[in-house]
Amino acid sequence: MTIGDTWVPNPDDPRTIGEWIRHKAARNGDKVALEIVDRPKTYRGIDVDSDRVAVGLTSLGLKQGDRAALMMKNS
Repeated sequence: MTIGDTWVPNPDDPRTIGEWIRHKAARNGDKVALEIVDRPKTYRGIDVDSDRVAVGLTSLGLKQGDRAALMMKNS
């Protein structure tokens, strides 16, 4: 939303990546979101996968509010 030339966030918009993924999964469910090596991934599938990664990070000792980084080859 913009007011004049200033962008103002909508308070109902997702504020974190996790919230955004859940929001998209709730709206789009089994629609294909992307393809990875010719394999379709649905919005719901991405939500499930992201929860799985979060559980894994938690098992390593990360807690809410901690910061983590990921470095990967761009491909």
